[in-house]
Amino acid sequence: MIKITKIPIAAVFFTALLYGTGLYALNFEDISANLDDTFEVRSALLQSENAYSAARLAEFPGDLQVSVTPGVKFTPESIEYYGSSTLKIPLGLSQAEKEKLSFSMDNFEIASARVEEARNEAFLTLYSLYQKAYLLQEEESVIRMELEAVRSKADIFVEQYKSGSITLSALSAAQRDLQDKEEELSQKLLEQRVSLYELAFTSGRAVREDLLDRFELMMDELPLPPELTQTAMKYDSDIIIQKTKVLQLQQTIDRIGKIDISASIKPFFSSGNHSVSVEYSFNDPMVSAAYSFPLGSTGNIIAAWNAGISASLSYNTGRTDKLDTEVLKTQIRQEEALLEYLTNLVSLKIRSSYQEYLKAKDSLEQSKRDLKQAMENMYIVKTKAALGQTAAYEMKEAEAQIKRAEWKVESSRVNLEKAYLNTINTASWRTLYE
Repeated sequence: MIKITKIPIAAVFFTALLYGTGLYALNFEDISANLDDTFEVRSALLQSENAYSAARLAEFPGDLQVSVTPGVKFTPESIEYYGSSTLKIPLGLSQAEKEKLSFSMDNFEIASARVEEARNEAFLTLYSLYQKAYLLQEEESVIRMELEAVRSKADIFVEQYKSGSITLSALSAAQRDLQDKEEELSQKLLEQRVSLYELAFTSGRAVREDLLDRFELMMDELPLPPELTQTAMKYDSDIIIQKTKVLQLQQTIDRIGKIDISASIKPFFSSGNHSVSVEYSFNDPMVSAAYSFPLGSTGNIIAAWNAGISASLSYNTGRTDKLDTEVLKTQIRQEEALLEYLTNLVSLKIRSSYQEYLKAKDSLEQSKRDLKQAMENMYIVKTKAALGQTAAYEMKEAEAQIKRAEWKVESSRVNLEKAYLNTINTASWRTLYE
């Protein structure tokens, strides 16, 4: 019994969606050329820009400030109208502001590393989606060949059952195989179209459903896990962030552990209704100038002048800083414990991904051996066919087995490349997209 393959409505919908929007074919190099168009990379770039702006802001000592204040003063002999103006000029950063700047620069470097990490992740995602769609496309012809072999067998079994040479059970099994293969083809067609839609959505590029080129990754020999782990300790972003947290906490402890003395010096001069002063602060580098001048008066004003200089010196006993230091030291111990955990976790991930890489290499070799065996089976079938010892469908089955074995070799190659990329990415060994 021959059944007609039914294609699900969803598969028809995705086909119409892809063709109706004018999508066209692209190879993997085209799709991966614009990694910065992906959402994850765009988001990382915006975070990097924000971190850069924050660092620029922390580097700026502050705006020049000018103020003018009018006033009036009453005495028994007169009423004076006066004005005063002040000018504040920041000349540098305080120790706390310098620390904030240092932290901002650290955050910018981390954000820049996150951009590279996002590009690597985007490349790996696009590679996986592309190869998934490519393998599904390649598998379609395999399944169609297998379907033809199963259908040929079912047709022959129908005739053999009519002649009484096989049982109903054998016929039913052949027809079930045919039905299963038809359903498999239907499902694979749907998966193929969905995978192309995912690829188009993730890459932001249009991808036509029937023209994905074969892409093979050029792989170097991977270093052993100990060397990969050493690389990860230098370049893994999570470890860098954790190390930075520890260093920043220690930097804060060093700052607040210094003697807290504030000092300033202020020369001044006044004559009659005029006075001027200039103050310089050492801890928070800034010059403040003030000038007071008359606007008018009634009555007698006594003219006199004086000049001098004053200095200000303040000392903090540091009790609060000592308590803060104890809190910060506890935080350092916590962050160091987390750093140790992350270090062990990354090492474990590297060893695990490396084992997957070795397993994928073995699987590829096994697939090649299976292909060789399928070809040997074909030789046997051809020999038996020449002697009239095989059924017609057996030749089609042997051809389909070779086609399937070839596809498995290709699938194993892709799995090996993915394992290779995963290991590189886990160890931060090098940039994936170059």
